[in-house]
Amino acid sequence: MASRKVKKTGTKAKKLPPFPALHLVTAQWALCFACLYAAVAFRAINHPCRHGDRASSYRRGQRPGHLRRAGHGPARLPGPPHRRRGGSLATTVPVQAVLFDIDGTLCDSDPLHHVAFQELLLEIGYNNGVPIDDEFFIKNIAGRSDAEAAQNLFPDWELEKGLKFLEEKDAKYRSLAKERLEPVKGLGKVVQWVKDHGYKRAAVTNAPRINAELMISLLGLSDFFQAIIIGGECEQPKPAPYPYLKALKELQVSAEHTFIFEDSASGIRAGVAAGMPVVAVATRNPEKSLLEAGASLLIKDYEDPKLWAALEEIDREEAKLKKASA
Repeated sequence: MASRKVKKTGTKAKKLPPFPALHLVTAQWALCFACLYAAVAFRAINHPCRHGDRASSYRRGQRPGHLRRAGHGPARLPGPPHRRRGGSLATTVPVQAVLFDIDGTLCDSDPLHHVAFQELLLEIGYNNGVPIDDEFFIKNIAGRSDAEAAQNLFPDWELEKGLKFLEEKDAKYRSLAKERLEPVKGLGKVVQWVKDHGYKRAAVTNAPRINAELMISLLGLSDFFQAIIIGGECEQPKPAPYPYLKALKELQVSAEHTFIFEDSASGIRAGVAAGMPVVAVATRNPEKSLLEAGASLLIKDYEDPKLWAALEEIDREEAKLKKASA
């Protein structure tokens, strides 16, 4: 019997890709979305508005969250990414400038400030008539601006009243300084080294201008410094970086080719935040606090062999540069 042909009706069903192929397509799309998300996240994290410079953080009136500490007191500011804390001073070669704090750095003036504070505080019956000791002085007064010192001493006073007391203290200090101010040991030697090399130089201090100019004059350095930067005349004093940034601007030099001499943790934090290595002169303040603040080198005074080893390294590196460019 002849076979009968059957006529096919309807449309042909669309074939779906086998399961493994569908899985591969889905995985490819998932990978694309993951890459896109990662790129957006990286861009957000590294956006300049998120990682502004340290000056902009101070300008907004607060430090970035990762710099705050629980409790109270200033946070320790890390050095900028391009400079490692504790690095050699030779990283500044070719050196353009050297910056100096004044109180405790050029001269051992803290004992005179301490005496002036003690006498005037006793007159007003502060601390029930018990004289402030070295620990209290270092913790609350040394290296701080007048406003900060006044707030630490008199938290219940109006700031204007506290600053008036500081003015009286400064007058007392100046009368003592005229008779008893002495340079830090070896200062003349390092001053001559800076002059011989032709580096630019500035004094950068939280002291009032009248005090700063008096100390510089008494030390015979009026013709040495090309600029005197006062913290109280800047947007914010140390430990904010503004005074040191202003010094760089006035001398027309870069942070990469400048280093600093400081004696206080507050000043060291300011220098590090401004992007420069800092030599800590341990005249009075605890060495541990100076190192924790980010000092690149710790010295006892300007005759310390560690300082001169570092300066000789600068000389060697600069000699290499001159030879290479000859």
